[in-house]
Amino acid sequence: MLGSKRVTGIILIGAVAITALILPQAASAWLLNLANLNLARAASLPMDAPARADALSAADAQLGSARAFVASGWIALAQMRAALAGGDALRATQIDPPSDFIAQFWAGNAAWQMGNQDAAWAAWRAAGAFEYFIQQAHRASFQHDWGAAEQWARIAVGIAPASADAHFVLGDALSQQSVANIEAIQELNRAADLTHDQEFLSTALTRHGEILAARGDYAGAIEYYNRAIRVAPLDARPRTGLARVWLEPAAPVHGDADALLKQVVTDSPWAVSAFVLLAQNAERWHNDPQGAEAWYRAGLEKNPHDPLLLFERAEFYARTNRWSEAKANYVLALQYETHADQLQLVAHRLAAVSAP
Repeated sequence: MLGSKRVTGIILIGAVAITALILPQAASAWLLNLANLNLARAASLPMDAPARADALSAADAQLGSARAFVASGWIALAQMRAALAGGDALRATQIDPPSDFIAQFWAGNAAWQMGNQDAAWAAWRAAGAFEYFIQQAHRASFQHDWGAAEQWARIAVGIAPASADAHFVLGDALSQQSVANIEAIQELNRAADLTHDQEFLSTALTRHGEILAARGDYAGAIEYYNRAIRVAPLDARPRTGLARVWLEPAAPVHGDADALLKQVVTDSPWAVSAFVLLAQNAERWHNDPQGAEAWYRAGLEKNPHDPLLLFERAEFYARTNRWSEAKANYVLALQYETHADQLQLVAHRLAAVSAP
């Protein structure tokens, strides 16, 4: 007599066979679900795990059987995913994707892995994926992950060559890695040429000026800062940059940096860099540590918990041997900082003032 488990198995196989004969759509959907479960299992396992290879092999077989019943776009999509998960990008590119945006996105992934950038950009463009890539680029920039920002922005530029935003993020990411990068300036120039937004144009011109200032080309920096100010007179960033250059001894011209910075913090109290520069100017050039502390305090009254102001005030306290206050401000800066590179710097400085 047959065991109950074997009987159950025979009944299940019979049910599937009958379903396949009567309802091919249902059989195909059932096999597709099984394949997706195996793909999910494979994704959760290490790349070199034997069980991962087994799960991908099972998914492949199930998808082949599913497509024998019904040639569904969802099956084609799952086959592309399985091929990519198994490291076979070539096979993924040979599967005809359905016309929906999800499949086009995966087709772009497959083409990218094969090194076919033009095909990848075309597929991602058809998928409407530009917004995804440019947001990833902005997110990486915000985190100061400049290498990742560069890679995401390059894809965004490939998808939408006329996007001023994509060119700006790429130029910014390149320049943050090296101010000597010629391509960075080229990308910022493209962004400036493409935009019709005055504030965005001011930002692009200002970043160009910041790069020139970092290279020691103060005359060029002043030119770009002034161009940005003419475009957007109330933009805090180019005015702060101009004041910073005026404070450089090697600058070809010098203006009243204090007056300009006071104007900035009056009409743009969120411009924390202007508060920092006023404080540093009071300490270094006017030998007025009380004035410097007052500017840090004023900035934090307008921008509570700002990590840059807290860090710079901690540095000020450390320079004046006020160790407990320095430590307290480093701790607060560490609490509110979100940029990975700055977090490392704050942690290092905190460890230095905390050492016995």
